Amino acid sequence: MKEVLDLIREFGLSLVVAVAASYALYKFFFFSIREVKATFEKRHETMAKNMEEVKVSLAEVKSDLKVLVEFLKSYKISEPCKAAAKRKFKVWPSAYASGWGVRCTKAGGPSKFGNKKSKKK
Repeated sequence: MKEVLDLIREFGLSLVVAVAASYALYKFFFFSIREVKATFEKRHETMAKNMEEVKVSLAEVKSDLKVLVEFLKSYKISEPCKAAAKRKFKVWPSAYASGWGVRCTKAGGPSKFGNKKSKKK
């Protein structure tokens, strides 16, 4: 306290208060900037980790969608089988006609599937 009073006597009250205030502001801004920077660094690290998790989950979703699309393509009815199913069944689309069309497609076409009599020797 004695040091402060000596400074006031030597330089005057207004100069000592101005220097002290500027020093206080400097410390405040310096530490505030460091604290804000540290806070933002932590936040960005957290956000980066979250983004990596999102990227992983998006990759999983894409692979699941590819599997689903391949599965659905395997049950696509070819045009000749679709036409044959429409001729065979009264109602199109129906569960019976669609199932018949899928089995026809898997067999390789209407000529290889359906009510075909086997030849006996």
